[in-house]
Amino acid sequence: MSTPSTEDSKPRRAKSARSPSPGSSPGAPRKKKVPSRTKRGTAKSPPIEAIPVAEADVEAEAVAEPVAKRVPAKAPAKKLRFKCARCNVVLTVPMSKAGKYLDCPKCSERTPVPSTQEEADADMIDYGVKSMAYEIPAVCTHCKTKMKKGAVVCVKCGFNYKTGKQLEKTDHTLGSDEKARGTRAFIGFLLNVWGFIGSCIGSVVLVSGESAFYLIGSAFGGIMTTAILGYKYCDLWLIYRKIPIRDKDTKAEEDREERDDAKNPFGGWTPVIPLVCAGLGIGIAYLMWGFRIPEPGSQSLAAAMKEVAADVEKMKLPDGASIAGPFVQGNVKNALQKKVQRQPSSKPPRMPKGFAIRYGINPTATDFDYDGFASLVNVSGKDRPIMLTALHAFGPVNGMPSQLTPSELSSEVTRLFTEDRYSLDELGDVDVEFIPIMNAAPVDKNSEAGDIAAFWLPKSHMKHAAPLAKEAPKEGDRVWFAAPVWGDDSFDNDLEPAICLGGDDRGNLVYEFDNSELTLTETSGLPVINQKGEIVGVQVAGWKNGNRLVGVANSVKRFRPFLDKAIDK
Repeated sequence: MSTPSTEDSKPRRAKSARSPSPGSSPGAPRKKKVPSRTKRGTAKSPPIEAIPVAEADVEAEAVAEPVAKRVPAKAPAKKLRFKCARCNVVLTVPMSKAGKYLDCPKCSERTPVPSTQEEADADMIDYGVKSMAYEIPAVCTHCKTKMKKGAVVCVKCGFNYKTGKQLEKTDHTLGSDEKARGTRAFIGFLLNVWGFIGSCIGSVVLVSGESAFYLIGSAFGGIMTTAILGYKYCDLWLIYRKIPIRDKDTKAEEDREERDDAKNPFGGWTPVIPLVCAGLGIGIAYLMWGFRIPEPGSQSLAAAMKEVAADVEKMKLPDGASIAGPFVQGNVKNALQKKVQRQPSSKPPRMPKGFAIRYGINPTATDFDYDGFASLVNVSGKDRPIMLTALHAFGPVNGMPSQLTPSELSSEVTRLFTEDRYSLDELGDVDVEFIPIMNAAPVDKNSEAGDIAAFWLPKSHMKHAAPLAKEAPKEGDRVWFAAPVWGDDSFDNDLEPAICLGGDDRGNLVYEFDNSELTLTETSGLPVINQKGEIVGVQVAGWKNGNRLVGVANSVKRFRPFLDKAIDK
């Protein structure tokens, strides 16, 4: 026998026997253990139930290439692409956001994230039905109206997000009561009539002016109310009685309330709007009327008429006489009883532009105190024109508190606004100087010079002056009254023809107009002209006797001597 080597003599560790795993044969190879891929801190996603896709969808997808690449369900994509339910922008989010909500970065709308890519692809194809739009607060993609959570049908356009169809328009009534429906129509009709009448009143007032001027405010309020509410939005029966709209096809009460809210664009403020418009109309009416209130110290029309009526009782005038302005003292019966042969009508004289003027006392940048009418005359040998007018125009008849005395005229009337009586062209603001005429007094007073007032004007107005006559016209002479008076066919530079009837015992000039339909209102101070174009008198009064229209002027024969003495001083 041989001896074992050293190596063989070393002790060896015996291998431990392993028992085979249950169900495996002793000679079968062992399987390696695969470590779990689940990372720490991440929870396993719950299984997502796949949404079945219709065969029509599959065929459509086979023909049309989808917007997003499909990813097999067995190997889920790391990112998910889908469309925003409102703005339709394509969004890409991690798969960890699947089945949750996020705010769209474009429209800021709360948008649902599909649970799977297949669901997202169905939305991307835009087949018609937004799969989850009716389950969340969203905006209707057809009319952009906000929808409540759980709403299926848009209350404004009627689109059904569950069926993908739009409801047909349905007739709706105010409950089942036909009387309520008629009441609503009647209220709308009344508002339309109110607005129409208001606009008519406003149009008439704008044309006429005068005493109805304050009605513009009321008409304006009516027009505004009808324009703001209108018949379309004037569902007053619903607003005040809270009667819900009942459609013929049954809907949820919540949808009916939303429809009411959509129909009323003013919300809870609707009942207040008529009150606001009414208050606005009353306020404007008050302001319009305020502009017509006389200034402090001025005389109202009613007070002036009372004074005229009182003067009528004191004065002795021909039977049936009435007057436009202060009454004339003196006996004019003789002049009226004369049978004067009328001369044939002749061509009126040619007068310089601006010889008959309207003046305003103490003008400012915006207004003047009082106004009246006058004529500009030139006296031979003088380089400045003279303004002649009636003295009574500076008294209560013209709205002044009292009749101004000569000393008051010198201090109060120092600057005048002047304009052409016919064309209304402004002749400028001028400094004036009062000419004190001895023995002058208003027409209702007994005086030698009569009702006359005179002022020096600057040389710049000399071109507008007419010559002053030295002699009065005779009986039967043709004269003209220089004023555009109411009743004439034309309001232009025409002179009103008249025939001289002579004078009265006071020296006034009496004349009868050819046109008896004229109205001599506000004509005191305007001139009477002869055939030569000379000024022969200053109008102070007039009245209608039967079918005759008579005028009275302070004759040049009466006041010229006193005027010459005053200007020669």
